Amino acid sequence: MANGRANAPPVPWLWISGLAFESRIAMSSAGVPASATLHGLRGEALSAALQRRLDAHGNGPIVLVSFGLAGGLDPALAPGSIVIADAVLATGARHATDPAWRDALQAALPRAVSGPLLADDAPVLDVPGKRQRHLATGALAVDMESHRVAEAASARGWPLVICRVVADPAGRAVPPAALAAMDPAGDIALAPLLRSLVARPAQLAALAALARDTARARRALRGAARALARSRRDDYGAVTGAAGKAGVSSAVALPVPTADPACAPPARALPAESPVSDGSP
Repeated sequence: MANGRANAPPVPWLWISGLAFESRIAMSSAGVPASATLHGLRGEALSAALQRRLDAHGNGPIVLVSFGLAGGLDPALAPGSIVIADAVLATGARHATDPAWRDALQAALPRAVSGPLLADDAPVLDVPGKRQRHLATGALAVDMESHRVAEAASARGWPLVICRVVADPAGRAVPPAALAAMDPAGDIALAPLLRSLVARPAQLAALAALARDTARARRALRGAARALARSRRDDYGAVTGAAGKAGVSSAVALPVPTADPACAPPARALPAESPVSDGSP
């Protein structure tokens, strides 16, 4: 890099996901120095964990990345479609994502779609519910974490990135067994899934379809993680704050992927917080 940027310390990234496998994809595929993950929390528990992590870090910036799967709301989006959100919509609020990061990701992922993402603490599982929310908001997809991440980023004026991949499309309901299988730590619990199937065996076909869609979405998620790692300051200029406020721009270099972590410039590490922090593949 020119102007000594190669010697600048990397900006830490905090990847926030709902599920453990999303967190593992983020860390194993991205290869980004000074990264940490947070997963397995939602609602007020996620907001509280984010505040603890960011307070422990001290002065920013940290790039906050909401990363993982999402439910499709736009009927045009098939499973595996990548959504780079330009804003996250929540009850009574709209939080813009960082425009510089958004442009860089769009360049790295030209087939990705950009638009608003809806986020809520409660899942949207049925087709009528998905249709109603799409018509009411214009959102492309929905998740259960991004609004909490956006609030944390906006409060500090730090960069917000939202990269989500559609798993269940707008025209397909999520079977009860899939929701039953999600344990509080963000892992897949087989026992509740099997109990749900025994109680309602007719959902087996829908569950199999969801498994196929999710496998496709996971492959796309790995590609998205690699694209995030390739997106760096030289691609688009200075990083701006998530809310675009005056005085929160930061002209520091973003992390540059490296095959050897020992080659990465020194950086202040984000504090670990077990069990929701997962830095291993």
